[in-house]
Amino acid sequence: MKIKRYQGFTLVEMMAVVVILGILAGLTTFGFRGWEQGLAQRETQSDLRLASTAMENAKNFSEGYPTSLPTTFKTSDGVTVTYVGGNLTAYCLESRSTRKTTVVYYIDSNIDKQPKAGSCGGAYALSAPQPSVSSITTSSFVVSWAPVANATGYEVNYGMATPNIKASCTASPCTLSGLTSNTDYRFTVTAKSAFSSKDSIVYTTRTSTNVIPGTPSPSAVATSASVIRVTWANTANATGYVTRYGTGSPTTIAGCTSSPCDITGLSTGTAYNISVTATNSSNSSSPGTTSATTFVPPPAPTGTPNIATAGPTNYTTPYPYNQYVFTASGNSCSSGTLQWKFVVSTSSTPPSAATWADPANWQTSNTHTLNVTQNRLTNTRYISVKSRCLATNGLTTDHGSYANTVIVSEG
Repeated sequence: MKIKRYQGFTLVEMMAVVVILGILAGLTTFGFRGWEQGLAQRETQSDLRLASTAMENAKNFSEGYPTSLPTTFKTSDGVTVTYVGGNLTAYCLESRSTRKTTVVYYIDSNIDKQPKAGSCGGAYALSAPQPSVSSITTSSFVVSWAPVANATGYEVNYGMATPNIKASCTASPCTLSGLTSNTDYRFTVTAKSAFSSKDSIVYTTRTSTNVIPGTPSPSAVATSASVIRVTWANTANATGYVTRYGTGSPTTIAGCTSSPCDITGLSTGTAYNISVTATNSSNSSSPGTTSATTFVPPPAPTGTPNIATAGPTNYTTPYPYNQYVFTASGNSCSSGTLQWKFVVSTSSTPPSAATWADPANWQTSNTHTLNVTQNRLTNTRYISVKSRCLATNGLTTDHGSYANTVIVSEG
């Protein structure tokens, strides 16, 4: 009895079948994509030719080409046709496939009426200008914008309700003048080429108010030998202030622009005339005026300073200590109040200029009491005294020298 043996496909045979099937599938897919691409191209070109025909037909019933697609033209599904730009004698149309977005054709009537791959040239596709405003006054403002690619000219229109007045300028910057103060103006800037134009959005700008600010009423007082403080209340319609001063006419401008204003660096005992003018963006007020005289320091004390020492007097309560009393004399003031300053130190170094300039510890009494603890040590103290004259305006003048003495306290 014979036994039949069945033999299957080998691995090599199966792999060969898989490869063949993949090649066939790829060819099918490639063929479909090519068919789809071709269909998109044919649809796009067909609609573009129909749109061009509609433009030509519209021209036959008018003075030139329309500036938009005729309403008689309808696009096919999967296609968009756009009027990019033109004028009465020329136009450029673009057609795009919505199925294959890379499929784009155009017809430029200046070349011929046949579709070509790509987009309309730059002269047809302008960008909208982006204007800005500066130098706003009561009757004018300046409109500026950056150049728009492929634009050969510009048009500026303005008006109160609508921008219906054509300005004379055709380039940036453009000054719009002869306007009414405190009024809103609307304007547009249009970029132009031989075959297209593109408007900016409508912008609104308000001219400034033509109001004269109120006149300030300043007052001034000296605060030192070199400083005068000027103050005033704010006035209506003012946005700033200018302060001037001088020994004759107030012509020098102070650095401050608001109240209070300290005018510094002035000469001692000098009368100054001062004016304050209120300003806004368009006008200035009449100047308000005042005057003040800087302070004069008093004369220095006369005479030669002396210091006398009394003591020591020994005390035991509340603790053991020696008491000394120092009395200053020899100086007087021709005007103002005589004051004294005692400086006690454990060092023989004379008091510094900063110590004498310190406003602390000046007194009208010419005596000073010093208590030195008895601690079984030898305690040495150096005492200096100086005088000055204090005027009613608060200024002082020191004597040119001082007196000093030294004590040695045994305890």
